[in-house]
Amino acid sequence: MLHRARRLLVRQRTMTACAIRTHFAEFGIIVGQGRQRVDSLVDLLDDEELALPATARMALDVLVNQLKELDRQVDAIERELAQMQRVNPMAKLLPSIPGVGPITATALAATVPDPTMFRSGREFAAWLGLTPKQNSTGGKDRLGRITKQGDSYLRHLLVIGARNVVRYPKARSRVGGGWIEALLERRRPMVVAIAVANKLARIIWANLRRLEERIRSSASVRAPRRTNPAGHRFCGISSIAVSRACSWLFPMRAEVLSKALRIICRRPAINAAWCIFIAMSSATCRRPGSAR
Repeated sequence: MLHRARRLLVRQRTMTACAIRTHFAEFGIIVGQGRQRVDSLVDLLDDEELALPATARMALDVLVNQLKELDRQVDAIERELAQMQRVNPMAKLLPSIPGVGPITATALAATVPDPTMFRSGREFAAWLGLTPKQNSTGGKDRLGRITKQGDSYLRHLLVIGARNVVRYPKARSRVGGGWIEALLERRRPMVVAIAVANKLARIIWANLRRLEERIRSSASVRAPRRTNPAGHRFCGISSIAVSRACSWLFPMRAEVLSKALRIICRRPAINAAWCIFIAMSSATCRRPGSAR
């Protein structure tokens, strides 16, 4: 919910900044695109020597106040997301990857709680819509645009992070500087950014999968043994009941079988083949006096 609210506020902030820039352009004050340039217009509005009609100044003041309020709300949500990122183990791990920050990390941790849903990093990238469409036939591979399926918000965040990786050499070297530079010689920067986003998605899946396996292994080691005061249970049946049944069926080996069952019930990690072996060995027993 925080991510959705932030996305809406960022969209409104962009619309407000564009409105301020276009209104200034009506009076011959033209600046390029970018938030920093809009901030310079806001500072220019405080100049009393600027010749603007009273109605235009009033409208611009309303838009500037709205822009500042949106900035404050977006900053508050980002601080909350940063605090959540420091608590969540998955979100804490992901910012070590180039192009992934607290916002992307918390969004991935909230949307993909179990990475084992995907068999590979390629499947995870395809789920995000970062793989090209296939139109191959006759042994010829024809790849089109990306599918753009899946969560558009996650794809948007990964593409923004990939563009920063492509732009800055320091981050580029951590992902694969030679590979990215070779792609830049043959393709446009935006196409290279999509390829880098696909690679980042695979790296993210691998990190999440290793973390999930590590958490499960530690949980299995720390899990306390469950005991039953009425006796241990084997396949849902009390070991005492099993030993009594065995004493009636196989009196010659009932004591040995009962001890084996109690050991297996206490140690679930023993291979099930031991259970089969014990059952088969006990089946060779016959009641006293029976024909052989």
